[in-house]
Amino acid sequence: MNTLKTTLIFTLCTFQVLFSACSDDDDPLTPFSVNFSSAEVGISSDSPEAQLTVSFSRPSTMDGTIKLRLNSGDLVYGESEDFYASVAPQDDVISLAFKSGDQNVNFTVNNGSAANRTADATLVISIENDPDNLFIPGTTNQVSITFAENFISPGASLEMSAGDENFTQRAYVDLSKATSTSVPVDNFDLGFQTGSGFYVTLNSSANLMARPLDKNDLNDVSAADTAGFAAVMTIPPPNFDASIGSVAWVDTPDGDLSTTAFGEISATDTDNKVFIVKRNKGNWKKVRVLRNGEGYTLQHADIAATSFETLDITKDQTFEAVTVDLDQGIVEAEPENDKWDFRYGTYTEVLPLGPGASIPYGFKDLITINRSDVSIAMIMIADTPFESFSAADVAGLTFETAVNAIGNTWRMGGGPSSPPALHTDRYYIIKDGEENIYKLQFTRMYSLSDQRGEGAFKYELLN
Repeated sequence: MNTLKTTLIFTLCTFQVLFSACSDDDDPLTPFSVNFSSAEVGISSDSPEAQLTVSFSRPSTMDGTIKLRLNSGDLVYGESEDFYASVAPQDDVISLAFKSGDQNVNFTVNNGSAANRTADATLVISIENDPDNLFIPGTTNQVSITFAENFISPGASLEMSAGDENFTQRAYVDLSKATSTSVPVDNFDLGFQTGSGFYVTLNSSANLMARPLDKNDLNDVSAADTAGFAAVMTIPPPNFDASIGSVAWVDTPDGDLSTTAFGEISATDTDNKVFIVKRNKGNWKKVRVLRNGEGYTLQHADIAATSFETLDITKDQTFEAVTVDLDQGIVEAEPENDKWDFRYGTYTEVLPLGPGASIPYGFKDLITINRSDVSIAMIMIADTPFESFSAADVAGLTFETAVNAIGNTWRMGGGPSSPPALHTDRYYIIKDGEENIYKLQFTRMYSLSDQRGEGAFKYELLN
């Protein structure tokens, strides 16, 4: 009986080796599926570039190439023609190389300099089958790019990247154009608001702080005036002592401009004090801001300097704020105001410790909306499933405009002993500045290889 059992086991194993390749080295790789993150995108003179992402259902275990077939119709390829791509095609095929471990590949399509269309035109890009069977095209295996002046995305599945698990970038999302664009988290220091009033905001995604001194002249400020500041001007703090008052040195996280660290810039120069600006990326600065007609004058220097530089700033309502790097001057650090709806990354929140006691805290995975013209409402799936929500359901919703209205409500948990996780019981209704209304649900807050800082969501246009 034992001999028969041993023989049977040996025979079964031999059969498995011959037909199932027991050895890991001999196992055929199961093909992964590849999909465009969106089936439709648009290009226009206002949005001349479309960033396209081909996402993998799992990280690749081998190097490879994805071939994309272009069907351009009457459109002519070339930088001086109708359109061109960041990876040039050969015989109407774009080849995108990827490495083992990659979980997506990206490229861009741009308006050509000769584009002068009197009617909409469409470019279709399709994923070709892989002859080596490393991957297979998924259900979203082609993307239609509409070259038009008024393209509005009907919806898509998009990814948003904070760079890596250290959140070195922040991502700006424009739902109407189905784009997500990441920029370095510390690419500016101060934002000079361009709307009514005179307000200066901090780069809260880089955890900046601004602490006032009882002085009006930068040349009267020296390193002695900042003694002990390093121990308390930190985010996250070295301790949780709310009595320090550090919460006053950050902008309130709801985006209320009247409660920023700088407060409203006064028309009376003597009311505008010198501030010490704490930066993570370099030297701390001493700063003073004055009104200058309908704009601003910025005075700034290193703390120990005996003279200072002056920069006049004119309001440019193309942007939510004129952004300034205290080393480089005026920089274009964010997309134009009507080209983003929300951003993803780190953000300075306020952590309550008890009645009347709170501290500033650097929060990861936080969503902030465009303060100018975006509003949101949160819906629980138990009340109305995502798939069932329609334009008729929008009536009666209460929309919020606080910058952190989404904030961290899309995620739960997180701490020293456990990572945060995605809320799966809710979604959001978002109105943009052009009165487009979307339903949006976050689908992932980690990459497919489980790296933090790589979120994803799906959305649909309702109106």
